[in-house]
Amino acid sequence: MALTLAQLLAVPDLGLTLVPTLDGADPATIRLAWAAVTEQLDPAEFLTGGEVLLTTGTRLRTTALQRNFVLSAHRGAAAALGFGVGLGHNDVPAALRSAAAEVRLPLFEVPYETAFAAISRLMAEDLAADHVAGIQQLLTGHQKLSAALLRGGGINALLDVLEKYVGGAARVEQYGIELGASSLASTAIDRELSETQDSDDSSVGTGNPAQSAQSGWSDWPIASGLRDRASLFIREPLTSRDLVPYAQSLLGLELSNQARLRRTSRIAAGQVLDDIIHGGLHGHDASLRMQSIGLDAMQEHSVVLVQSDQGLAPLAEMPLPTLSDRITTAILDDRLAVIVPADGSPSRSEPRAVAQQVARLFKNTASEFTIGFGRTYPDASGLRLSYYEARESLRSMLPINEPSRLSLTSLLLTAKDVPLMDLAREILEPLEFADSQQNGELIETLRRFLHSSGEIGQVARELGIHRNTVRYRLQRVADLTGYSPANMQDRVQLWLALEARELS
Repeated sequence: MALTLAQLLAVPDLGLTLVPTLDGADPATIRLAWAAVTEQLDPAEFLTGGEVLLTTGTRLRTTALQRNFVLSAHRGAAAALGFGVGLGHNDVPAALRSAAAEVRLPLFEVPYETAFAAISRLMAEDLAADHVAGIQQLLTGHQKLSAALLRGGGINALLDVLEKYVGGAARVEQYGIELGASSLASTAIDRELSETQDSDDSSVGTGNPAQSAQSGWSDWPIASGLRDRASLFIREPLTSRDLVPYAQSLLGLELSNQARLRRTSRIAAGQVLDDIIHGGLHGHDASLRMQSIGLDAMQEHSVVLVQSDQGLAPLAEMPLPTLSDRITTAILDDRLAVIVPADGSPSRSEPRAVAQQVARLFKNTASEFTIGFGRTYPDASGLRLSYYEARESLRSMLPINEPSRLSLTSLLLTAKDVPLMDLAREILEPLEFADSQQNGELIETLRRFLHSSGEIGQVARELGIHRNTVRYRLQRVADLTGYSPANMQDRVQLWLALEARELS
């Protein structure tokens, strides 16, 4: 902190004496930025504000000059005026006193024995000491912020330390989700939300408290190397901002590490689930593998799947802080699998409720997501069944998709060890080539024929063509593929090929 006028006057070696006034400012409240020595008659243009202006007044021979000098010092925003006696004047001139009292500019007498350089040196030493103390405090703050993370306290511990240094509550958000808050932040948000709810009940319930309580919080972006829109929010006003940039860097590193750990953990859990769901593990072997990722084979589970148009990055790294600690997440078949154990709490174990929670968490990301869930079943076989139900529901392409009855067709089409996609491509390639060359609409005619259960008349009406044209096209399908739509076994082959084509 800058030296005050009261502290300067209290230095005994300087022998400074304050000139009393009837309505002067308290010297303890006047902070001095620097000391400036001048013998100019009009020093205003040489001042930057906050200085203590020192002069011997050798050129101030008349009352007019003395008065104008004080007014100029005041105009230049000088903090105080020090008048050296014993050289040009034996004491402080009366005109100088009255002018200083008029503009309420503090005035003190400097004895002849005190060099102006001594005052300047004292102030310089004080500023240097203050600067060193600030650096020491900053380094101490750096050490405490780092220690909060290194000791395993996490984001909350770091924010508690930061709160003490900046004088304001702090919290961190990523993807619009609050990941951590200092001890005062939660109280501040709860109070603001309560006030907001009193004024407008409809403004609460967005799933993100910060959206309803952002006023009065400064936003400090966090660079984590991810497309996560991470920010550090600090409650205004701040007493100091020096530590904030370092806190931003530490938080960016922590968020990056957490994302990397989530990705690694989810990929590892996905490999276990792949062995259980696609590898055909049963009984004791399946139970042991489930236990390795925190799943109890004796308990019922349901599966919630999240599919993204941006690939694995957001799915593998997305934090899900509002979900129960008993929920396991994994990356399986390029989707995020959320394994929900049934524990008797509908809000935590009912798959629809969990799917809705996940949807709220993902809504602030830049990607488009589709969520599907399966029913709740016991043991490893039930986990497998719930997974297939969730995957089948994703075909509806709604934001949240409910499970439907599984079909043999969907299971066959998604089986990893069956080359249905290759067979479908082999069957349909001649039809696709013919359609591209002659615009014969063979695939569309075949699809409508199969969906109408072989009703040629219905197909003709839907396409607006003659029945004989439909028959001709179906014959072309038989000639090109070797499978006749009139034969039941061949019809099944064609149906599976079309379903595989749509799925891919």
